[in-house]
Amino acid sequence: MRVKHSETTTDKTLQQELSDTQETLKQSLEGKQQLIQKLKKTRREYLAIFDSVPAMIWYRDRSGRILKVNQCAADSVGMSIRSLVGKNYYELFPDGAKRALQQDLEVMETGRPLLGQLRSFTAYNGLKRWALVDRIPLRDENGRITGVMVFAIDITDKKRAEDDLLKAKSQLEQTNRHLKAATEQARLLAEKATRSNQAKSELLASSSHDIRTPMNSIIGFTEILMDTKLDEEQQEYVKTIHQAAKGLLDLINDILDFSRIEAGKLKIEVISCAIAELVQEIRVMMETQARKKGLDFIIQMDDCLPKTFFTDPTRLKQCLINLIGNAIKFTDTGHIALRVRSDNRAEQPCVRFDVEDTGIGISPDKQDIIFKSFAQADISTCRQYGGTGLGLAITRRLAGLLGGDVRLVSEAGQGSTFSLTLPLFVPRTAEHGPTSLGLRPMRRDEDANAACGHILLAEKAFPSQLTLALMMRRFGLDVQLAGTAEQVLECLDEQTFDLIFLDEGLGFEQVKTLVHTIRYQLPEIPLILVADRDDEPARTWRQMGFDECLSRPLSRDQLYTVISHYLPEQTSPARPAVRDSDLSEQDMACVESLLKQLPELAHGAREVLMHSDMDLLARFAELFSEIGQTTGQSTLTEKADAMLNSLREGGSSLQELTLAVDQLCDLCNQIHQTQCAKPKAE
Repeated sequence: MRVKHSETTTDKTLQQELSDTQETLKQSLEGKQQLIQKLKKTRREYLAIFDSVPAMIWYRDRSGRILKVNQCAADSVGMSIRSLVGKNYYELFPDGAKRALQQDLEVMETGRPLLGQLRSFTAYNGLKRWALVDRIPLRDENGRITGVMVFAIDITDKKRAEDDLLKAKSQLEQTNRHLKAATEQARLLAEKATRSNQAKSELLASSSHDIRTPMNSIIGFTEILMDTKLDEEQQEYVKTIHQAAKGLLDLINDILDFSRIEAGKLKIEVISCAIAELVQEIRVMMETQARKKGLDFIIQMDDCLPKTFFTDPTRLKQCLINLIGNAIKFTDTGHIALRVRSDNRAEQPCVRFDVEDTGIGISPDKQDIIFKSFAQADISTCRQYGGTGLGLAITRRLAGLLGGDVRLVSEAGQGSTFSLTLPLFVPRTAEHGPTSLGLRPMRRDEDANAACGHILLAEKAFPSQLTLALMMRRFGLDVQLAGTAEQVLECLDEQTFDLIFLDEGLGFEQVKTLVHTIRYQLPEIPLILVADRDDEPARTWRQMGFDECLSRPLSRDQLYTVISHYLPEQTSPARPAVRDSDLSEQDMACVESLLKQLPELAHGAREVLMHSDMDLLARFAELFSEIGQTTGQSTLTEKADAMLNSLREGGSSLQELTLAVDQLCDLCNQIHQTQCAKPKAE
């Protein structure tokens, strides 16, 4: 029984083990099936990616047999994947076989990839293509190199774009060369035309006397003849000659004026102009002409107008006569009006002369034409009314020379209004002056005991300010310092000055505003600009309203000459002495302050040289020269002037400039040490 029981137990154990084994096998098979499915899926995904990559991929063995190729590569040669696999690449494409074999062997022998090679090839359709090619060694599971994988990206479009860009660049460079040559030729032609035009203008301008003299004789003798006993027919002949001669003289005057303007020979003389008197003269001259045509002649003047203002009365009268004469010529019915008013709404207060007519008017598209030389709005107008087309061109240019402009508002058939605006610079003696025009008047002391030789110096840079102030004080003058535009206005409001110096370092806009304000309220005070150099910008300053422009570095003699010229005779400066004993305590304080700053300024000069800023280095040299002159340090002045000359001539090397700056700095340090060693005054 025991044996039988033992056998039964063993059978059950075996059956259980068999069942477990079967279950394990089943699970193993299921796992393998799942793995196979995953592998198949991965392969499909790989092949999908392999074929969809926008690059040509080739797998080749050592003999050149194609192992694998993607769809992009097959398409590039116009064949199917099946027809390519197994074929010898070098035999299939013999044109590039030699180069391909050479590069494949290099990769397989060295084991190093060849990347980013630019290669051209001919596609199946005969078109030339470009590709960027990578060659990578192909290895088996043991790491042995069995072939090569070629990965190529078609860059034909990019290559063509680059070629087109290079071609366009070449064409552009050629065009630029042609344009440069044409521009140079145009410049030469323009210069030639300018010289020719200027010669013509100079000839006309210089021959004015020869032309006017016989015309004046003709007009004069016809007027004498008209006063003699002539019959009606003879009177008519003489009147015709007289009118024709006057018309011809007017034409000659216009042409000569225009030529003088073009040649730059027309002189503007700015003096005090009485507005009411000038308008009355215009009335006397033009009202009769208007009445002869049956036109009303109206004049209106604002009550707040000043009695006088600064301009050139002769040229202003010429402008107004031209405008009113034009208005009368082109108006058959209605009126001509001259309205004069002041306008201080703009940044620069101005006086405005409006000439209004009820004539034929001008359409907007023709309004720019009429201000051009020898031009009229319509050729039929020229036939009907006559004229040369110079009057308005001359008027606008004259207005520009007077600092103003001419504007037009008009509609065809509705009449015209020409507005001449000029800057309103008013003398102090004029009634209805700054206060009534809405400006705060500056205080100008009329007392006979007012300070003599009192100068306002506006300079932003402290060393330059002290230098100029000390020079002026040595002349025996009283100097008031200001560092900003606001301080200048405060000083002018509180004190009386005989001369004003403004430095361009205050800033263009600030100086411009100061000049307008001072010229408007204190036009009799001379204004002098201190600039870095006397170049084109300095000429702009003169046009703005300065009486004089000085360029740095300033010598004592130069400063003395200018101040002597502009100060009243009784306040002329005394020639300066150069001894320290002549200096006041205030002057000595200025000298000490300047000398103490020398090491710092010298360090600044070294910094500027390190940055190769030669313009700023020249400014430092100018400043050292001025300090040397002011403080009696002649050696400092000599070295600074020598360096300044070298910078201006431009022939010195960097090494030579460095040596000059070092010597100047050493001298500054020596002067400073000597100054510090001096005993201080009790």
